[in-house]
Amino acid sequence: MTGDAEAQLLPLVRDRGVAIIVNQPFGGRSLLATLKGRALPDFTKEIGCTSWAQLLPKFVLSNPAVTCVIPGTGRREYIIDNVYAGIGEYPDAKLRQRIADAVA
Repeated sequence: MTGDAEAQLLPLVRDRGVAIIVNQPFGGRSLLATLKGRALPDFTKEIGCTSWAQLLPKFVLSNPAVTCVIPGTGRREYIIDNVYAGIGEYPDAKLRQRIADAVA
């Protein structure tokens, strides 16, 4: 889940006070499709997630440089999950890495 944008671009714009809107961070439904059938790691309960569709936007929103996420879903169940991604605890840097490792 990490890449050049996350490692280089996002810290740069954060330091300059630029707002970042991440649009369709999961390639439409392609990442969710890849994760379909894969069990959600138990450690995600620490931040109140019960589905990948909750965890993935919460992961992106937890980046200190990100202001807003537009997941770009049209499926009702994902929309409801995306709303829950905005509620509760967000992962810290250590948990963000565990999430990235789980998705990889």
